Amino acid sequence: MTSRKSVKESARKSLEPLARFLVALKVRPNWMTVGGFIFALISAGYFISGSVRIAGLFLLLAGLSDIIDGMMARLTSSVKNSGAFLDSSLDRYSEGAVFFGLGVHYAKSGSELGVALVLIALVGSFLISYVRARAEGLGETCTVGFMERPERLAVLIICSLLGHTALAAGLLILALLTHITALHRIYHVYTKMERPSR
Repeated sequence: MTSRKSVKESARKSLEPLARFLVALKVRPNWMTVGGFIFALISAGYFISGSVRIAGLFLLLAGLSDIIDGMMARLTSSVKNSGAFLDSSLDRYSEGAVFFGLGVHYAKSGSELGVALVLIALVGSFLISYVRARAEGLGETCTVGFMERPERLAVLIICSLLGHTALAAGLLILALLTHITALHRIYHVYTKMERPSR
């Protein structure tokens, strides 16, 4: 967990000059949020066309936008619940669009296994977010598990840039690890809530 946090902190520090530059240009954090969503839609389009490396590049831009919007909000002291709500909502749409693009790509190429992996990974990805949101709605924290959105994006970006074979391997990884993470969260929250209060 510590090393994971240190990686995220290093990534944020490296992107901070860009965030400050955008703030100086009067770019609003929500514009970056919407921009990231648009990049994800473009990425989905390239996945459908079969240009997986170009899709990976636009997915990288979407991921960078997703990091920078929060940094910009903190730099301008404009962190709001409305912005966080918009960000998390568009994140779900973005992820759904990318998986849709992947599903169409594999359907067009006649790969039933590819379509199945996409659907399994999609369900696992959404379950990870749902379990956390449901737990927090019941007053419990739930941040356990490895395959959160940044890690899922990283797998898709790296594997897409490496080409079709690596992308298929990445989807297999996601299909497995997203459900392991979701089940881990379910077990964690359930056992925590079942413990007698002191």
